[in-house]
Amino acid sequence: MLNRERGRQYFASFNTFQLMSFRGYQTGTTVPTYSFVPPANNAPYTVSTSTAPSFSARWVSQVGLRISFN
Repeated sequence: MLNRERGRQYFASFNTFQLMSFRGYQTGTTVPTYSFVPPANNAPYTVSTSTAPSFSARWVSQVGLRISFN
């Protein structure tokens, strides 16, 4: 019943993740061409395991749901 993923903070660092890359324009047109850049290690985010004060400046929330069948 306990989830080991509970309490983890996932975040993408500012300006370090690029989803798409501009490749140029199609020949003879002004239509832009983009390509998809897959994330390194299949994870565009990192997991914060630190309790340092610098990470406590982020807004963190948790939502819980309890269902009781009587």
